[in-house]
This record gives sequence, C-alpha cells and structure tokens, in this order.
Amino acid sequence: ARRASPALPAVELAGLSLERCEVLSLLEEWAECEIACNEAMREGAREATDKAHLLLWRARARAEGRADVEGALADLCEASRHAQDTGEDSQAALEGEAQEVRARIEEL
Repeated sequence: ARRASPALPAVELAGLSLERCEVLSLLEEWAECEIACNEAMREGAREATDKAHLLLWRARARAEGRADVEGALADLCEASRHAQDTGEDSQAALEGEAQEVRARIEEL
C-alpha cells in the first residue's frame, strides 16, 4: 500500500496499517504483529484510541512471541495513559482489552 501509484492518502494508509495489526493479532502471528505495530506507531500522529489499540496488540505480541513481560507491561501502562484521552465508551472498552492482555501475561 505504501508503494501504490498514485499514493494512498495518509489517512487511508494509517487505517490499513491499523487493520493489518489487528488481523495479525487475531491470527496470533506475534512476531509479524509486533513489527507491524512498531511500523504503525512510527507513521506518526494517530488518535488516542488507535495508539492504545496498537500498544495493546504490541503488548500481547511481546508477551506471546518473545516472553518480553517487562516490555509488555510497559506497553500496557502506556496504553492506559492513551485510553484516558478517549471518550468514556472507548476508555471502558480499552480497559477491558487491557485486562484481557494482563490476564494472558499472568498465564505465561
């Protein structure tokens, strides 16, 4: 998508990279998910909800793929900070996702 001609608008590209991360997480492709999340975060400005989702997916990928519990917990902390900058409904949903990731980390 980055090499498409004509180039995709930045908003569409950001949406595609977010979807890619979600799909890789659902497929439990942890190494690829972590890489995709890192790339998506380097792309720049995003809404707080998107940043929080990327960090949650990366946290799970770090824990599952590399047993990097410390890095995963750091991502969870940062995701919680971004969740506070969202609306009430989004914040509740993100906190629920964060609890699921924390529970999975504890299982590992």
